[in-house]
Amino acid sequence: MKINKITPKQIEIILLLYKFRFLNTHQFKTLLKHKDIRRINSWLKDLNNKKIIFRIYSKKIGENTKPAIYCLDSGSKKILQDHKEINKIFLNRVYKEKTRSKEFINHSLFIASIYLNFLKLAETNNSKFEFLTKTTLLDLFTDSYLTINNKEYLIEVWDKKEADFVLRKKIKKLINHFIYGDWPHKNDKKFPTILLFCLNEKNKNYLNPFITQVLIEEGNLKLSFLLTSLEIIKNEGLENIKWQALN
Repeated sequence: MKINKITPKQIEIILLLYKFRFLNTHQFKTLLKHKDIRRINSWLKDLNNKKIIFRIYSKKIGENTKPAIYCLDSGSKKILQDHKEINKIFLNRVYKEKTRSKEFINHSLFIASIYLNFLKLAETNNSKFEFLTKTTLLDLFTDSYLTINNKEYLIEVWDKKEADFVLRKKIKKLINHFIYGDWPHKNDKKFPTILLFCLNEKNKNYLNPFITQVLIEEGNLKLSFLLTSLEIIKNEGLENIKWQALN
């Protein structure tokens, strides 16, 4: 396959899928800043036909109204391998992307939605903006990293139903990254605020005092958390996120 058969916009599509793993057609329309959805669909169809990307779409009634979802396919490896800062380990297993679970796909789509929400906020306020994922920052131990308005954040999305002891264990693991300096940007800057998306209000209300307790027990650690819940976001939308600080 020759790269010159792929347009610049199609290269952009491939790199976006490398960053976010899964994207739907609605998200592509915003990310590519192109109003003509037919043109976008033609780029996607061409890449799908060449097995560079893979299309996930159901014709079942009730499912056929949802936008198609895309991920990288095996043909993308030849194109991505010449780009700088591409994870070679990821490329060697890129053919497995289309077999990912529905839960993983939905998780990835939500991370992309978070990106788009903060990008819109940054553009509105003319703020500095950077958003990295686990494929673009290999040492990243959370779902994503965000810089906006000169403030740093680490983003975690906990969208699975899990027992309280599992949630406690995950919180302690996050805090240990702070205690032991396990952060790729090791310098004198303040550790990023952790933005935690909990599954529901019950989990959020349970974790808030628990996090405070752990920070006190560890010597009053100066680590900032902001919490919200997917339950509230589902009803009110990402653009109206209500963050809760620690009690």
